[in-house]
Amino acid sequence: MSAKDLFAILKTQSESHLGLAGQLIGVNIDSLEKMVFSQFSTIRKLAEQSSNFVLDDPSQTSASWVGLGFSSIEYWKAYALGNLEYQHRVLQTLARHSAK
Repeated sequence: MSAKDLFAILKTQSESHLGLAGQLIGVNIDSLEKMVFSQFSTIRKLAEQSSNFVLDDPSQTSASWVGLGFSSIEYWKAYALGNLEYQHRVLQTLARHSAK
């Protein structure tokens, strides 16, 4: 194998790896943006609701506690679904890259 052929192979591989890195960076930025909007808005609602609660206050209604529980479930649902979507997109990117 000549030095020219070896250089061409190495150049192609490095360009391919740079392309993959660029795609993964794009996935990370998109996922971060979605996380900020979905998870932080939910956690803000949860924080607003929980700041009004006092554990020993008998006037707290069960509906208030249900609302707080629902908000915390919504936060964890957004968090879990965001992570699953992120993992799926990374795997898709890796599969497309390895299929080349």
